[in-house]
Amino acid sequence: MSPACPVFGFLIQLRLRPGIAANDFARPFSEFLATRSLIASGDAPTILIAGDGMQATDDDRAAVREWLVARSETAHVGVGPLSDVGSAA
Repeated sequence: MSPACPVFGFLIQLRLRPGIAANDFARPFSEFLATRSLIASGDAPTILIAGDGMQATDDDRAAVREWLVARSETAHVGVGPLSDVGSAA
């Protein structure tokens, strides 16, 4: 039996500005992720980003970071390294 294939993804640390409801931010964020075939698991401040039926890439990491930093709703954004997130996805 061969070992399971890795599932690449990354963690983000996200804090919204005061007065911003997480539900109001979740929809545009999910829509953005879908354009890259990515999905989010978990709730702020720590969110796991992984591919939806594919592997996340370093280009995805950069795009997610760029999108989050450009949003006026975010107070803090941290993007972790690409890693094997395995069964956590």
